[in-house]
Amino acid sequence: MVPARAGRRALDILAPADAAKLFADALDLLGPVDNAERCLALIGLGEAQQLTGDAAYRTTLLHAAQIASSLGDADLAAAAALANTRGFTSFI
Repeated sequence: MVPARAGRRALDILAPADAAKLFADALDLLGPVDNAERCLALIGLGEAQQLTGDAAYRTTLLHAAQIASSLGDADLAAAAALANTRGFTSFI
């Protein structure tokens, strides 16, 4: 999926706003079918949302984790969970 690869590249070069748009485009092209490609695109979108300060990233990554769980894919589930906890700070 070209938009998803382009989204990943945009994240790699620290262009999260561009990445969010590209991952959203990839999700539109993929349609509503929950599969590994959609899960990866959601993880990328969630990472981009987090970097742009969009609080929706948690919901996006939770959806990715749910897809990974339904697919029985531990690697994708771990990737979604790790993406959702990056930048976490404790106030203890």
